[in-house]
Amino acid sequence: MTREDVMMWSLGLGIANFVLTWGVALYMYLTNKNKATNTRIDTLDRDMSASIIDHGNRLTQLESGPTHEDLAQLHEKSNGVARELSQLSGLVAGMNRLLCSIDEHLRRKSE
Repeated sequence: MTREDVMMWSLGLGIANFVLTWGVALYMYLTNKNKATNTRIDTLDRDMSASIIDHGNRLTQLESGPTHEDLAQLHEKSNGVARELSQLSGLVAGMNRLLCSIDEHLRRKSE
């Protein structure tokens, strides 16, 4: 082997070493990036599963709550109570006027 052959071989081995080193570095970078991505996806999957379970619990609570018809019945009952209260208020006002009239009549008689 001549000096030129040795130089060519060392240049070829240097280039091969450079390419191989950067190839391994690129492979490691992509592998680590893939692991980090998988870890993030697993974390998101766990969080999403917990959110779905919470959402299911909220839906169950909403479905077991009062319906529109139940609220309509409560509204009718409260309207009935309001009407009766209004009637009682009118009766009390009438009683007040009657008692005032009786009191005035008794005061006139006693004079």
